[in-house]
Amino acid sequence: MPVDATGFTARTQAEILQELIDELRAVISPKLDLSERSVLGNYINIQAPKFAGLEELNQESYNAFDVDAASDDRFVALCLLSGIERRGASTGLVDATLTLQASKSYAAGDLVAHVTDDPTNRWENRDAVASTTAGSYPAVFVSQLASSLAIAPAGTLTVIADPVDGWDAITNAADGTPGTDIEAIEALRVRREQGVAASASRTRGGIRAAVVDLDGVLSCEVFENTSNATDADGIPAHSIRVVVWDGSPAAADDDEIADAVYARKAEGILSVGSQTGTAQDAELGPQLVAFERATASAVTIAVEIESTDGVAVADVKVAILAAFPGSGVGLVGEAVVFHKLAGSVFAVAGVDDYASFTVNGAGLDLPSIQSTIYTLDAGDIAVTGDAT
Repeated sequence: MPVDATGFTARTQAEILQELIDELRAVISPKLDLSERSVLGNYINIQAPKFAGLEELNQESYNAFDVDAASDDRFVALCLLSGIERRGASTGLVDATLTLQASKSYAAGDLVAHVTDDPTNRWENRDAVASTTAGSYPAVFVSQLASSLAIAPAGTLTVIADPVDGWDAITNAADGTPGTDIEAIEALRVRREQGVAASASRTRGGIRAAVVDLDGVLSCEVFENTSNATDADGIPAHSIRVVVWDGSPAAADDDEIADAVYARKAEGILSVGSQTGTAQDAELGPQLVAFERATASAVTIAVEIESTDGVAVADVKVAILAAFPGSGVGLVGEAVVFHKLAGSVFAVAGVDDYASFTVNGAGLDLPSIQSTIYTLDAGDIAVTGDAT
């Protein structure tokens, strides 16, 4: 039977076919011809895949309330029971520099530009912009497209899509934060783990859960110093440091972060950091709350695969991303363990060994740094050797 002490294990198509053969021969005759040459043999060969499909559905149903085994929509539903909602597609953000004539003002959305050679990749000013004298002015632009296709590499947001009087040029010195597709299940799993303490208060877990659930926040960690002196990471005595990663430029609202921290930190405990927001206290009024924004550190990986049968490059990349902190998303303050990444390639069918494997050009771990989040994109994984 598929259900035993360890749970439900779906039977394979081959197992189902053999069970049908055994049962028919037991009921009718041990000499019954069930080869593909016979009508009955053909019939059960047609039915076996259909039974196998039902078996998979049974397994999905059995695992529907197991957060470790549920998949796709079943896992999304379980997250809702915990107050964690799957995020939809999001827009990208990029810091831009505008060349404006004197005494001009523009409302949010008035200025529209597109990436060089990609007229469908359009971006508009998120906030109102005004000039005094002719010159350069900073502005944050948001993509009109909510998708991972909304990307603006450094120096590419240069084309004014809809000419506007007084606006002469635009450029972006640094890469923008790309938009995202609907949240991947693996990313949702990571966020759920961070958010399970949402109902807690006065705890590191409660603060982290509240912050990571804010719009725009991708990862968060809370560090504390319970000693009577400033610790090695620069946190003063009896203080906390809330480190947030919300992309670059920042996507989350400073005051919303401050509110989440203030509502859940213990009274008398100071929150430290270089960023600040204003929380609202019903009795004391506005309260300034400090926190920190993480600095992203992009990781590059190169692996040379050895395989007798050959493997797909895409499969190797998927395995490496799954072993990376946050399943490729990155986690604030978490180290990157070299051997965990290197060993992940052996989960790919057909991989015999690797001739070389490097992380940022070396064979070493990347250390845990409180204010750093390591990020990895599939495009930064180079797979060579016996892989196609």
